[in-house]
Amino acid sequence: MPLWICFCWFMSGAIVFHLLEKLINTGTLIRIVNQSIESSLRIMRISSRSYEITMQIKYNLLEEAGTSETQIEFMKNIDTNMLTMWQTEAIAGIINQIPAKLKPAIKFRTWQAAMDILKEQENGKRKNRR
Repeated sequence: MPLWICFCWFMSGAIVFHLLEKLINTGTLIRIVNQSIESSLRIMRISSRSYEITMQIKYNLLEEAGTSETQIEFMKNIDTNMLTMWQTEAIAGIINQIPAKLKPAIKFRTWQAAMDILKEQENGKRKNRR
């Protein structure tokens, strides 16, 4: 076999190896990023639920202290708006931290969509354990 044919086969193999290596590395990177996002979302969900529970305790204490219903409703509206703003900013923060080439892998853009995906993933993991 002529030397130039051997060289062509060698170069073809090197190119294919390089492409496969990039593909595998990108797939691994996407998996790592998705696991990090999932962990972050779990922590954020816990924080959000803790805040909601704390708010409910506050409203109960205000009611027991004799605060008017109008004032309590006003505080509820402010607290709800603040929580919604925090949730929106938390999701935007995650999305903004992801490199541009990996952003298409993100399947959510809102808090509710992120929580739905997290719930689906948890349900899928529970089914796999059975």
